Amino acid sequence: MMISCQHESQHTHSPVTGFSNSKDSMSYSIGADIGDNLINQNVDIDYDAFITGLKNGYEKKEHLLTMQDRKGLFKSLQKRMRGRQQIESQKSLALAESYLKKNKLENPGVIETNSGLQYKIMKEGTGKSPESSMDQVRVHYEGKLTDGTIFDSSYEKGEPYVIRLDRVIKGWTEGLQLMKEGSEYEFFIHPRLAYGGRANNNIPANSVLLFKVELQKVFDKNIK
Repeated sequence: MMISCQHESQHTHSPVTGFSNSKDSMSYSIGADIGDNLINQNVDIDYDAFITGLKNGYEKKEHLLTMQDRKGLFKSLQKRMRGRQQIESQKSLALAESYLKKNKLENPGVIETNSGLQYKIMKEGTGKSPESSMDQVRVHYEGKLTDGTIFDSSYEKGEPYVIRLDRVIKGWTEGLQLMKEGSEYEFFIHPRLAYGGRANNNIPANSVLLFKVELQKVFDKNIK
């Protein structure tokens, strides 16, 4: 989602291509952070009005709108954003339900548990299984969204992941207890067994999470 910034050719200043000191680099960083946040929240702004407001505030000039007016506008913006987020979340949940329903019917070998967790056995191991959510395991994994975007991967990091099962999403806590050491499974995780309607970094709200997981080891001792 892109922000609509109305800055056209009338802005003739040259773009900053390098920084000579900590002040200009920090200034850029603050601006970039504000821009990123506006885009992430899908806020539509008028670029010139935004810069005017920024300068008036920073230079302690008289504001063109009263504090009361600004508070009212912020409340209205927050209300619109919540409504938009709720609509998008509902759409995403419907898409997730549809994806998993189709996956169960059309993907050979997919098994669904009572919780709604779907998994597929790619390789069955012969070692021991975790016995509870308190067990510590070592895994290699890759996590993707349904569009194929990889959002996390121990393979890319170059080392396996060690974690206790009560410190991961519900889909992992349940799914890893189905596995034996040496197994490789695919998990198709419903949003309610992952992050639900809450976005998490580069994972949108109500996303189905797809994981390839290798269970390498179940440790005898728990993490303290």
